[in-house]
Amino acid sequence: MKQGLAKERRLQRLQRRRSLRAFGLKEGQVECNVSLYSAELGLSGKLDMLVRRGIVRFPVEVKFTQGPARLNHRLQLAGYALLLESIFGINVPYGYIVRLPDDSADKIAIDEPLRELTWRTIEAVRATIRKEQMPPPAPHISSCVDCEYVRFCGDVV
Repeated sequence: MKQGLAKERRLQRLQRRRSLRAFGLKEGQVECNVSLYSAELGLSGKLDMLVRRGIVRFPVEVKFTQGPARLNHRLQLAGYALLLESIFGINVPYGYIVRLPDDSADKIAIDEPLRELTWRTIEAVRATIRKEQMPPPAPHISSCVDCEYVRFCGDVV
């Protein structure tokens, strides 16, 4: 996790000087480590990067991983899209997941099925918190290797 955070900070510093070509934009601004909160949704989070172009906003999440964006990454990105929509009153049709160490970017559509799954996931997390119970273990133990919560699952690993 420390290695991923260090690489993420480096990417954020570099992004200030880079073009937005990876995001398919010729112009715009990038903000890093953007705190988001919506009382209406009862959600908050800290977005790795926010790309702004006029009134348009795109969430960007940076992940230290290989291969295509995983479902949990897509859900997190969609959650940030919901927050941006609530805060700015705009539609967020897509966002990006930047993979380290190669700095490649996946454009992720924030479509209706992903939005619905995101809301179901948010409700499941809220129910878990209300019941004060741990969620079930991951279906594949290989998921635990890079998980920042592995210390809480001592009975699994």
